[in-house]
Amino acid sequence: MGEKLEKLKDVVGKFDLAMLVTHDKDGRPRARPMAVADLDEDDAVLWFVTGKEGGKADEIDKDERSGVTMQSKTRYVSLSGHAERVSDPAKLDSLWRAQYDAWFQHGKKDATLLRFTAERGEYWDASGVHGVGYALKLVKAVVTKEPPNVTRQEHGKVAL
Repeated sequence: MGEKLEKLKDVVGKFDLAMLVTHDKDGRPRARPMAVADLDEDDAVLWFVTGKEGGKADEIDKDERSGVTMQSKTRYVSLSGHAERVSDPAKLDSLWRAQYDAWFQHGKKDATLLRFTAERGEYWDASGVHGVGYALKLVKAVVTKEPPNVTRQEHGKVAL
């Protein structure tokens, strides 16, 4: 499992943006794009900055179950876990970026942190050399009508 965990951390670390999935008042999943403010690899934690009032923060207060997805042309990640609102002015100061001013009229006064802790993760990586090999396996699968045999470098599931 160690190799898969390291690969998951590597793939997650390549993303600046993610889709954060929460549950609305009726329990339906709701996803929205978020800038990843920080990644704490040791604890499988992603940090996000959001508004103090309404929306995702209120949804998380009511139901902490959440997910994160990330996607590029050649890499994909799905994380399941829980999120919580965190009031930590020092951490917010350390993570604050000038671009956040566009979203928060009164700057940090309007913002709070969300800490997402992953409990399970899954990745698919078809980049670089792995991508070439994966493409060849897909061609072979089409010809032979059998599913491709992917390696741990290309796909893995991890319990965190």
